[in-house]
Amino acid sequence: MGDLKVDTDVLWDAGTSLRTVYDAFKDADGRANTDIMVISHKKLRDRLDDFADNWDDRREKMLGEIEGLGEIAEGAAEAYEEIETEFTKALEGQKK
Repeated sequence: MGDLKVDTDVLWDAGTSLRTVYDAFKDADGRANTDIMVISHKKLRDRLDDFADNWDDRREKMLGEIEGLGEIAEGAAEAYEEIETEFTKALEGQKK
């Protein structure tokens, strides 16, 4: 049977990094068109406004996905560390 090796530090780092990305997105200005009225061409202004509205929706979806991935990475790290602790306890109990 092959050995399973998991570097939980990498999982913890991934969770922390994803939280940093999440915070940056969350704290960023939600509107992509802060001063759209300076554009005099109506069709271009309308297109940019549509883009901004779509971006806001996509940004919210991305926030949820980034947050979820971070939680999964940290949860996996915690679970692997708990499994390792339990295996170690079991092996130490067998040695006695």
